[in-house]
Amino acid sequence: MTVIGLPHQPWSRASVMSLRVTVGFVPLVPFVIDALPQVTVTSAFAWSTAMTGIAFFAVGVGKGIVVAQSWLRSGLETLLVGGAAATLAYAVGTGLGGFA
Repeated sequence: MTVIGLPHQPWSRASVMSLRVTVGFVPLVPFVIDALPQVTVTSAFAWSTAMTGIAFFAVGVGKGIVVAQSWLRSGLETLLVGGAAATLAYAVGTGLGGFA
């Protein structure tokens, strides 16, 4: 099977999927740690925000390396777009919070 002209590479696809799940879990880490007994994370939301920003930047750097572009520009671009999307999602969630 080919996808967009690329040969079927199950290990490559599995690696990408694992990376997606791992990066997607990053914002939850402070809250998971805070839920452990006898562990308190001060300002879990701030830690989550910072870790998410670092993850966005790291994904952008990886993208820049893969497509042979400036890693710094690609990292900042992904951080900006991802940060804007996260801010919008937070604003919508806050706005809809009164309906729950």
